[in-house]
Amino acid sequence: SLNFESGVRIQNGALMDLTEEMIATGQDVTVLSKRNSDLLLFTGDNTAAIQSASRVNKEVSDKYGVSNEKLINSMNTLRASFEEASFFGPEVTTSLQNVATEIIGRTGGKGVEGAIQTLLSLGTGGLETVRAAAMTGGMGLRERIGAREAVGLEDFMPILENLRRMADESGGGQFGANLVAIRTGLQKQQVTGLLNLQTQLEQNYEVSDDIKKTNNETFNNIKNINERALNFYDDTAMK
Repeated sequence: SLNFESGVRIQNGALMDLTEEMIATGQDVTVLSKRNSDLLLFTGDNTAAIQSASRVNKEVSDKYGVSNEKLINSMNTLRASFEEASFFGPEVTTSLQNVATEIIGRTGGKGVEGAIQTLLSLGTGGLETVRAAAMTGGMGLRERIGAREAVGLEDFMPILENLRRMADESGGGQFGANLVAIRTGLQKQQVTGLLNLQTQLEQNYEVSDDIKKTNNETFNNIKNINERALNFYDDTAMK
């Protein structure tokens, strides 16, 4: 359970690793502070939520080659979605942040935040989203979220696939998107965004091992420089 680690001090473990990597590679850590304070607010000071989100951020960044800063900026853009999710407790809130992080990574960091906001709302939204959720097979997802259970990207993929099938059956293109909007009660712009997202998620933007290795070498070099510098100040300079 997420609450297991709640007593652990916050600046350690996965968060420390993420912070260290961002500083070493010259990324803006103020975006991380904002995300952390929001997540603590939305989860009732659940420090395990911070550790989980930090671990997933680092994993997704390494896997898809999208910078930590870009991923965190997207999470800050989606603040309203996580605030809405906070009603369902820390497990749901954290798992949705992790789902959103994975989607941003898998789509190569393209501007899909609007589509993610629509997608998440099918799980956490009010009455205005029930019809769309029911028509796209999202009621099981809503039940799990209502039961305050963590969810994953695999819980959202069938919704996107069903939406695609509905659009194709309605003639595809803008015409299909229009009809799906009328049937689901979503706006046409929202339907188009979700269909584009479904197409993006079918691609594989995973980074090849060669690039990963180069990134790791760079980071290790920066780490070595920092360690040598600390060694100099703590040891040599003191003497």
